[in-house]
Amino acid sequence: MSKKFGSWFAGLVKTGALPGGVLVTARGIRCLARDGHECHSLDEQRIDDWLQAHGIPHEREPIYPLHPEFNPTGRRRGDWRVGNTFIEYFGLAGDERYDQKSSEKVALAAAVGIPLIAILPEDIGNLDARLAPLRQPNC
Repeated sequence: MSKKFGSWFAGLVKTGALPGGVLVTARGIRCLARDGHECHSLDEQRIDDWLQAHGIPHEREPIYPLHPEFNPTGRRRGDWRVGNTFIEYFGLAGDERYDQKSSEKVALAAAVGIPLIAILPEDIGNLDARLAPLRQPNC
């Protein structure tokens, strides 16, 4: 099924096997954005759909560069990349372990010189303002 639909999850959504096209998990609601990107929450879907609706080419879950302290294994991923800019949605802000990982991602981006747009749950209602820098060339 993943060859035909891109992933097992996308196949479940596109064949109607999941009620409402979503999968409820312990950490959020897995769903597909309009462009087919897999999202881990409805808020992530909203951000991805905003990027697509504004014609902004974006990559889902890009890999951060290696860094000896903040990404020694090279497996740390962002939520999106638009040009040279990474976007992180910190949807579980307030959870101690999650906040530690979030701080490390912010520090990693700064250490390797990657522009980072951090989005918090309270920003979801105002994506036009939060993501406005992406409308500029060379972001």
